[in-house]
Amino acid sequence: MKPAIKKKQAPQKPASNNKLLIWIILGVALLFTLVFRLRMLNLPLERDEGEYAYIASLILDGDSPFSAYNYKIPGVSFIYSFFMIFFGQGIAGVKAGLMVICLLNVWLFYKAFSRFIPSLAAAIGALFFSVMMSDFSVLGNAAHATHYVNLFSLLALYFAGKWITKPAPLLFLAGGAMAGLTFCMKQPAGLLIPFFGLLVFVPYLKGFLKQWKKVLLSSLLFVAGVALPLGLLALVVTLYNDWERFINWTFIYPSQYASLLSFEQGVGVFKMMFPMIVGAFTAWWIAALAGFIFFAREKSISSTTRWILGGFALFTFLTVVPGYYFRNHYFIVFLPVVAAFAGYSIFWVREKLSKMMGNLGGILGLAVLFLVFLFPVQSRSKLYFSMRPEKISREIYRGNPFADSKQVADFIKRQAKDNDQLAVFGSEAQMYYYSGLKAATGYMFTYEMVKKQPFAEKMQLEMIHEIEASKPRFYIFSNVNTSWLVEPGSPDTIFKWMDASIVENYLPIGVVDILDTRSVFIQDSTVLTYKPQSKNVMWIFKRKN
Repeated sequence: MKPAIKKKQAPQKPASNNKLLIWIILGVALLFTLVFRLRMLNLPLERDEGEYAYIASLILDGDSPFSAYNYKIPGVSFIYSFFMIFFGQGIAGVKAGLMVICLLNVWLFYKAFSRFIPSLAAAIGALFFSVMMSDFSVLGNAAHATHYVNLFSLLALYFAGKWITKPAPLLFLAGGAMAGLTFCMKQPAGLLIPFFGLLVFVPYLKGFLKQWKKVLLSSLLFVAGVALPLGLLALVVTLYNDWERFINWTFIYPSQYASLLSFEQGVGVFKMMFPMIVGAFTAWWIAALAGFIFFAREKSISSTTRWILGGFALFTFLTVVPGYYFRNHYFIVFLPVVAAFAGYSIFWVREKLSKMMGNLGGILGLAVLFLVFLFPVQSRSKLYFSMRPEKISREIYRGNPFADSKQVADFIKRQAKDNDQLAVFGSEAQMYYYSGLKAATGYMFTYEMVKKQPFAEKMQLEMIHEIEASKPRFYIFSNVNTSWLVEPGSPDTIFKWMDASIVENYLPIGVVDILDTRSVFIQDSTVLTYKPQSKNVMWIFKRKN
C-alpha cells in the first residue's frame, strides 16, 4: 500500500497483467534511453561539456579543479573524471557517463514516484521522462549539470518516500546526503535542501510534541547527511588551497551575474524561452497540467501526498529561476514533475475508461497513451534514430563551432610540442579538452567579462596578464556571437589588447568559416587570402617565434 494514500479509499493494487504492463513500459523507457544515448556517443561536445571535461582532465592529472575559472561548482567535473577512468578521455567517455546517469534517472524516477502515485502512473511518467530529458528542446543531448541534479534529487525523493512510511536513521542520513549533493552539482539546486528538510517532519505530524526526541534526532541526521558532501567539498578546497578562488567564483561572481536582469526582463526571457522548451511536446505538457488537476482533486490521495508533490514541483521550478535566464537545459530539473503528472493523467483516463467499459476501456486507455506518446516522438524520429551526430550538432547549434572543434584541435595537436600551451579567446572550453594542451589562462568562458557588471574590467585584465605571462604557442579566436554575447556598454579592453597582441606576436595558420549546414576549414598559406562568407568564424594562430 502506498504510504500517503488513505487506507480506506486506496486504489486496488495492480493486477498481474498491470504488473506486466508496467515492466513493458519501463522496458521501453530504458530501451529508448539506451538506444538514443548509444547513438549520441560521438555527438560533438558543446561548451559546458568541454568545460566539465577539461576540469575533469585536470583532476585526473592531479591539478586543482579551481585553476579553471567558472561559476560552476566542481561536483559534476568529479563525476566526469570518475566515468573517464572507465570509458576513456574522449567524446565517447563523456557521453557514456551521461548514458549511465540517464538510465539510472529513468529507473529512479519510477522508484521515487511510485511511492506517491500508482505504479502504472509512475511507469508511464518514466516513459515520458525518458524522452523529454533526452530531447534537443532542453539540450538534453548534452551532459549538463541538470542531469546530475536529477540523479540526486530523485534519490532524495526516494529516501523521503521511504522515511515517510517507516522512519529509520539511515534513511534520513542518506536523504540528507543526496539533498546536499544536489547543491554540489549546481548551486541553485541547493534550493531543494530545505524542501527535503521539511519532509523530515512528515512522519511525525500526528503527535508531533510527544515525539519531539525522534523529530530532533531525525532532523540532526538529515542535517548531518547534508553536511557530508559539503564537508567533502570543503576538504577538497582546503587540500588544493584554493579558498579565495572558490569563494569568488562559486558565490561572489555568480551573485553579480544573477542580478543583471530585472524581474520584468526575466518575464520577457521566460515568454521567449518557454515555447522553445515545450517544443514538440505541447500535448505532454497539457497532459501534465490535466494530471496535476486530476491529482489535486482525487479524493483517494491524501492531502499530505498532494502537498509533497506540489512542493516538489514548486522547489524544482525555483531552481530554474535564479538569474531569470531560463536557459533550455535549466528546465531538465523540472521535467520529472512534468512527466509524473503527464503519466498520472494517462493513468487517470485509463482508470475511468476501465470502470465504464471494462477491458475495452483499458485497451482504449493504452491507445490514448500510444497516440499521445507517438506523435511527438515520430516528429523527432530523424533526430532520435537516423541523423548522423555531426549533422545533429550543426542542426541544433547553428553558427557554433562544436562540430568543427575536434578537427581544429587535431590540427593543432599535429603541430604542438611538449609543454605547449593554448589560449582561447571566446567560450570554447572544448578546445582545451580536445587538444590536450594546458590552458594559458584560467578563464574558460568570456561571457562574464563582457557584461555590465563590476568585476568585468578586473576579469579582462587578469586574463590579459595570465596570457602574457604564459606566452602560449597557439591562439584561437572564436569570432562567434554566442561565444561572447557582448553586452553594450561593457569594457572593451580585452578586444583592443587582443588585436594588438595578434598582430605583434602571431601568424594565422587556419580559419573555420561556419556556414548554416557545413563549414569550410582553410589551413596554412591560403588563410591569408581567404575571405570568410559567414559572420561566425574561428581563427587559429601560431606564435611567430
